Amino acid sequence: MKKIISIILALLFIASVFAATVPVGAEVSSSDVFSDIKPKSWFKKSVDYVLNNGLMNGMTDTTFAPNTNMSRGMLVTVLWRYEGSPSGFANNFKDVPAKKYYTNAVCWAGENGIVNGVADRIFDPNGDITREQLATIMYRYTEYIGSDASGSKDISSFPDASIVSKWATKAMKWAVSAGIISGTKDGRGNTILDPKGKATRAQVATVLMRYCSNSLYVHNWDAGEKVSDPTCTEKGEIVYRCLDCEAVKRVAISALGHVKTQETVTKNPTCTEKGNTHFYCTRCEQWADEPIDELGHSYAAATCTAPKTCTRCGATSGKALGHKWKDATCTTPKTCSRCGTTSGSALGHTDSPKCTRCGHNNRADAITGIRQHINDNGGEVVTYSDSQSSIALWISTESELICEFLFHNTDGSEVVFQIKLTDSDSLWYVLLLTENGTTSGILGDNNTQRKAFTSGTTKLSYSDIEGVSGSEIEDAKTLAATMLKACLTSINAYLKGSPWSVHTFGFTAFN
Repeated sequence: MKKIISIILALLFIASVFAATVPVGAEVSSSDVFSDIKPKSWFKKSVDYVLNNGLMNGMTDTTFAPNTNMSRGMLVTVLWRYEGSPSGFANNFKDVPAKKYYTNAVCWAGENGIVNGVADRIFDPNGDITREQLATIMYRYTEYIGSDASGSKDISSFPDASIVSKWATKAMKWAVSAGIISGTKDGRGNTILDPKGKATRAQVATVLMRYCSNSLYVHNWDAGEKVSDPTCTEKGEIVYRCLDCEAVKRVAISALGHVKTQETVTKNPTCTEKGNTHFYCTRCEQWADEPIDELGHSYAAATCTAPKTCTRCGATSGKALGHKWKDATCTTPKTCSRCGTTSGSALGHTDSPKCTRCGHNNRADAITGIRQHINDNGGEVVTYSDSQSSIALWISTESELICEFLFHNTDGSEVVFQIKLTDSDSLWYVLLLTENGTTSGILGDNNTQRKAFTSGTTKLSYSDIEGVSGSEIEDAKTLAATMLKACLTSINAYLKGSPWSVHTFGFTAFN
């Protein structure tokens, strides 16, 4: 009874890690407290035990989370609380910050050889604990409290025994021998050790119940005897003896550490090599050297053209990401979506009034460019005359008139031919015939009217002919075609040197 009472008082766990608590001395059923514990759950008895003995509580007021993985920091804290929450131990791990719920527990376990960490000075307190890590920590704790840990059972009957890590084999054989671990079922109903598997809270509860229920691991310690004092560099030791058996527990007293003066850095650390500091210790009255931890690489993220690179020493890791190309478009070259690097040239719009790739209105761009060119150059007037006719070419921006030909024939007739831009970015021409005081007009739109009047051909179109006979219409068509060609040729000559041509509008054939 004395041992049972000592367990209940010693194994109180921290409320910041496990939320729900049970009143001291109250025996409760975990299924009455937690909604995720059913009366027939295989782990109910274990959860009842750890709950009623203060070993573990719920993750919330209403849930125990039996299938949630147990962290390394949580397990060590359980054992530390079991030991009465001793303090004053040095921190040997770089990833264990001060004032965390597990800090004092990990320092205690590290100084007393119960944990070694997962790498050099790395404990990984928030990492999920594996089943072989659980067995190893319980084995080392058993040695620490002076209990018999010599038991060893053949584990070859387990189908996955071969994958137990070498460093965990002795501990796993002890855990199976002591009945702490009995195996778990795989998906096919086989009993396996599952050494690499994560230990759940339900599994840890079961291990704790089996361990703490075994009288071999429950001791009644005396007040302890200091057998050696710590020095600057060496640990001291306190020995506790069980009053009921021959068990001996040896508890470390952390080394005091040097009291440094006249400190000089004799070697600066690098990313991969330790540095050194030289100093005089006023405690031990000696000159000493102490290593400075290597800095470790400070990697900048990999880019398209460079691998992950240390900003301090230039060391690289892995490979460059490589460009993630987006296809070229009419207006942009092939472009990397990560870094913006371009390759090659833009495709450019296809040579038609409407780009067949992107639907861009090429004609509108051309008209805008021609207008700008005319505006920049101030327009131009070209005249020509002979015994029969005279021609004037006007280029103007005010009326948006691009070209006008005037023919004054010797017979008194007059022909006026105009090409102009409209507000709708299309190109119109107007042919005016004046004879004997009568004016006939032919209106044409090379963009929209051609198919209506000359379907399937490249002939010019006519939308209105007044006062002209059938034969004269054919003559007018020929005249208009001739003058249109002359106008376009003249305009292109004017636009020479600019990026624009009236052929962009589609005037490529004349008849």
